[in-house]
Amino acid sequence: MVLVNTKKERIESINEKRIQLLKTKFFVYESTGIQSQLTSRNRTITLNVRFCLKYLIKSIECSSSVLEHDKTIKLSLQVEQTKAEEKKITKQIPQQQKSSSQFMKHKANYFKVNN
Repeated sequence: MVLVNTKKERIESINEKRIQLLKTKFFVYESTGIQSQLTSRNRTITLNVRFCLKYLIKSIECSSSVLEHDKTIKLSLQVEQTKAEEKKITKQIPQQQKSSSQFMKHKANYFKVNN
């Protein structure tokens, strides 16, 4: 997944702190007169719920993210990494170095080099 700013320029600087900010600081403000569409992989989904989104990070270290809503006007953000990328990264890390912090640091470096 490539993230871009409003000028359609690629956003760099992927790191674990920004992922944590996304998990803890993602806000949804209800509003009227705003209808939102999500476009991913040449597929556009129009959301039935009218809202305004604001979040405090510039990039996400993952392969996909999905905004979901249901009829009770709940909105959630799901961020996940594809199994193929996870296996590819895991294979490059020696068995004794698989603590979560080391894995995340390695994963961040992997994405910087390969994106």
